[in-house]
Amino acid sequence: MDGCAMTEKPCFSEEDPVVLGAEEVASQESVKPLKEARDAFEKIYLTNLLELCGGRVSEAAKIAGKFRADFYDLLRKHNLSPDDFRKTK
Repeated sequence: MDGCAMTEKPCFSEEDPVVLGAEEVASQESVKPLKEARDAFEKIYLTNLLELCGGRVSEAAKIAGKFRADFYDLLRKHNLSPDDFRKTK
């Protein structure tokens, strides 16, 4: 069962493409091709993970369910460096 059905708050806003009808989505010029949208999501996901983990790749890879080497491949694909997310004291 989807946890979304159990919440009192809406799961989506009116602006989310998921909520719009097929005609509205198809007519929007801002809709990206699937590969481009997937890549954009992937980069945001990786960035958020690295921020959450303070640039610790092993921890981020574990959360993502990826092997560390595969996670590094994803970072290279999106030109992300773990060093940029490490906290300095």
